[in-house]
Parts: sequence; C-alpha cells; structure tokens
Amino acid sequence: MSAVSGSFVFTISDVQLDFEDINNNISLVPTKTIRKGELVAINKYAPYDIWSYEVKIKGKDVMNELNALLCRLSPYLEYIRYINKCYTRVGVDCYFRSEAFVW
Repeated sequence: MSAVSGSFVFTISDVQLDFEDINNNISLVPTKTIRKGELVAINKYAPYDIWSYEVKIKGKDVMNELNALLCRLSPYLEYIRYINKCYTRVGVDCYFRSEAFVW
C-alpha cells in the first residue's frame, strides 16, 4: 500500500455561527474560520459561516489519524451533540490523496 496524504476536518457551518460560543466551548484552535460573504476565491464568496479544525494525514496509518482527531474532540462531545441540533452542518470530512494505486 502506498503512502496516503490528506486530512480529516471537523466542520461546523451555518448561515450565522456564534464563533465566540464555539471557541468558548471547544478549546481547540480552529484551523480556519470563514464568515458568510467573505471572499474565498476569485469572484467566489462564502455562502455561510464555517468553523473548522483539521488533522493532516501522514503516512499509511489513516485510522490512527482519524482516531487522533476523535480523541481531541471527545472532551467536547456533549457540546457537539448540542450544536448538531442548532446548526445546519456539524461533521467530519475526509480528504485523501494517494501517490499510487495498486490493485
């Protein structure tokens, strides 16, 4: 199996996030915050607010990196359950790239 690169990203998004409340309840420094209407690319504006925390995938042990993210999030599980009911999207996204693919 080839080395895989990419990331796991815990994301909270909605039309209007309470960034202060999120930061007060999740003691992780977000990798990225984006406000609705913010320019995110040439002629492209964010349609909603985003708070995200990313863990890079290094090497072959992808599940170890996912476990690391989940362990970092576990102290905030009660709050995450709460905001899952308040905001449009709360979840973990996976982004993978592989150097080579072998059947």
